[in-house]
Amino acid sequence: MKRTILFLTAAFTVRSVQAQMAVVAPSLETQVAANHVEQIQQAVQTYETMVGVKESIDKGIDVIEKVNSKLTTIREVQEVANRSALCIRRIERIYAKLAALQVDSRYITDLMIQCNQTTRDCINVTAYGAKVFSPGFLKMNDAERLNETRHVLDEIDKLLARVSYVDTQVDAIEFNNRMMNAYFY
Repeated sequence: MKRTILFLTAAFTVRSVQAQMAVVAPSLETQVAANHVEQIQQAVQTYETMVGVKESIDKGIDVIEKVNSKLTTIREVQEVANRSALCIRRIERIYAKLAALQVDSRYITDLMIQCNQTTRDCINVTAYGAKVFSPGFLKMNDAERLNETRHVLDEIDKLLARVSYVDTQVDAIEFNNRMMNAYFY
């Protein structure tokens, strides 16, 4: 009987340890699983926050690009206006020089015609340049508008070169006129 009691006690102890282990082990696994779920939730929240930050940065970049595009357009408009004004000022100086010359009108008629034509061309190119910047003009995208603006600036530069040529011719006539006056008087 002692053996039976000892056997039952041993069996009960083993069962008791197995029962405790069975109870303890699922609790530990449940805690580990809960920790994993919490870590996954934190990772998802971090990811969502990062996506939100990225979207905010993208929106900021879009705004900056739009502002830069507008500033570039403003600079281009300003450059067209400045070069056109320079062309017109140079033509006005040539007209003033031509008016001050004391020579026969035959010598300056061709130069006056060139100045008049250059003035008309400058006005036309400037007017076209202003149209390029209007929103609905030819439904251009920014790249096309920029290329067209460069074309306008190139045309104005050609006009400036033509004005410089005429100015040089006026200076030559003025110089020749002074030399002739010095020689004859």
